Amino acid sequence: MEPSHWDGSARSAARCTAGLIIVALAAATAEWFLLRYLLGRDPFYWRVSLQQFGLVGGLEALVLMLCWPVRLIERTVSRGSAVTRGVATTGFSLVALGLLWVYISNFLAISYLNMTVDRAVFQISIEALPQVRATRPAGFAIGLLVLSVVVIGITALTWRACRHVPPTLDAISGLTSRASRACLSRPASLAALAVVGFCAVGFASWAQLTLRPTAWYGDTLRLATMPDREKALGIHLVRSAAPLVPATPQNIIVILADSLRADHFPAYGYERMTTPFLAELATTGKLWKADWAVSTCSETPCGIIGTLLSNRMDRVVGRDNVALQTLLKDAGYKVHFLLSGSHMTQAAIRAAYGSASLFEVLSDSSKTGRGNDDRQILEAVDKLPPAGSSPHFMFMFLMSTHFTAVKFPEHRPYQPELSMLSAAERSRAVIGSNTLSKEDRAEAINAYDNDLSQMDGMLRRIFDGLDRKGYLDNALVFISSDHGEALGEHGIYSHGVYLYPEFTRIPLFIYDNAGRSYPPIALASQTDIAATAVAAVGLPIPPSWDGLDLHGARQREISFAQNSRLHEKPCRAVFYRAAGELYELMSCQRLPEVVFNLTRDPLGAYDISDTIAPEILADMKRALTAAFPVFKNIY
Repeated sequence: MEPSHWDGSARSAARCTAGLIIVALAAATAEWFLLRYLLGRDPFYWRVSLQQFGLVGGLEALVLMLCWPVRLIERTVSRGSAVTRGVATTGFSLVALGLLWVYISNFLAISYLNMTVDRAVFQISIEALPQVRATRPAGFAIGLLVLSVVVIGITALTWRACRHVPPTLDAISGLTSRASRACLSRPASLAALAVVGFCAVGFASWAQLTLRPTAWYGDTLRLATMPDREKALGIHLVRSAAPLVPATPQNIIVILADSLRADHFPAYGYERMTTPFLAELATTGKLWKADWAVSTCSETPCGIIGTLLSNRMDRVVGRDNVALQTLLKDAGYKVHFLLSGSHMTQAAIRAAYGSASLFEVLSDSSKTGRGNDDRQILEAVDKLPPAGSSPHFMFMFLMSTHFTAVKFPEHRPYQPELSMLSAAERSRAVIGSNTLSKEDRAEAINAYDNDLSQMDGMLRRIFDGLDRKGYLDNALVFISSDHGEALGEHGIYSHGVYLYPEFTRIPLFIYDNAGRSYPPIALASQTDIAATAVAAVGLPIPPSWDGLDLHGARQREISFAQNSRLHEKPCRAVFYRAAGELYELMSCQRLPEVVFNLTRDPLGAYDISDTIAPEILADMKRALTAAFPVFKNIY
């Protein structure tokens, strides 16, 4: 190629390269300012900006790498650059659309949910499309029209911009030539160096995220690295070396419902009859409850893991684990997982569930396409065969109390109501201050109580279906949750943020059809569910488990919780029984430590750090340090 052509094309290549870099940096900077405005000043969001930079650079590098062999072929056969330009247009258009989707999703997720976007948010958005189309056809049509205009516009602009791609590739190739090395001041060489440098830095950042995703879990780029998450987390389930024989086999059923808070159940003193079915079960004399049960975290993945693997998240990552379902499978049980929500798209949960060979039935929304609609569980129960003589283990997960669940009009007795999404939108999370009006908060509580009523209705229908087919005969049923839910007590309407009592206190009911009696349970953890189930059927409790047998004589004196999501401030907490009272010490990065007397102050409204007995506070701090020797993000 002649030098004059190099000089002429270099300016175009330089403009194209500069434009790409400026747009990428501007987008990352704009999002950082947006995050800082919405969630406060936090140095972590500089890291988010760098990740966006890495994503842009990595994707653009992949597009250029795809264009390069096409360009080489074209130069060999002396053809024009139409094919390269087409490939680049398609690639860069997809990059632009993908980043636009990430930015818009981040904005909506942060505004409404106080969290950065992840694959679950995308999954929820996709699953909601049929419902939007059915309920708002005009809005759906307008949205498709706007999306089409955006796609066409981005593609047209990219087609014009990509006329500079072939000269840029030629300039990059020219870096290896003697003439280019002798004259690096030429615009073509400088432009090529800029492209190579930008793409190399971005690609290196993206490669780090792909190879070491555990270092970044919970951030904007979970979408890019999700396929590798299960392997990186190292949550491995092991099977028993020898067959297990349960001494007293009976059906074990564990039912978790998302985002339950114990203080909104009549069984825990709530004035509204939100759960009439559970109240009916209590009259049978077969329903028992823990006075205070805590989750191991305030998020779904570690809440499920705490229940099935009987351990905190930091004690299962990178280790071999015994799960409740694998242990019972090895003891001759048939295993059924009937789930609402897309569990199998979340790698940590998928790893904790184990291989498909474990299950007689494994059904969730990724297979049924029903989203967060609990009626799919009812349909799965209807399809179950009669119980027969083999023992069964069932794990069910209900979504009725999650703000994204499908709501049923027949379960909305409390009016008016304000959805949790609207409550989160109207509030601005200020720790210690509820920024909603009294009327709005009352309506948000109405909405949550309606969700509880719907969950209770689902439980009634599940019990009826299981009873008809014989699964409740001689059954042991646990009803609990993955975590709690904040209703403005500390200025937050959501979950997964901190470890205040509203985030960690969950109900724990035991329905025992075998006639066993249970001692008073002052403190329990969700890790105790698996241990109690295993002990009930006469199997040994694995020594690696944290859980205790709630039917046994040993009472729990201490429990722990953690919150490790990177886009929030990592927290850890200890719950400690002393002198007949229950205390909580919560320690979060960049927040002052707080201590609550949960016996006298169940909502954690008053910090007693200055008035608690020094020896009790010292014991709690020692226990917290021993449980979490390194204060870091776990996953």
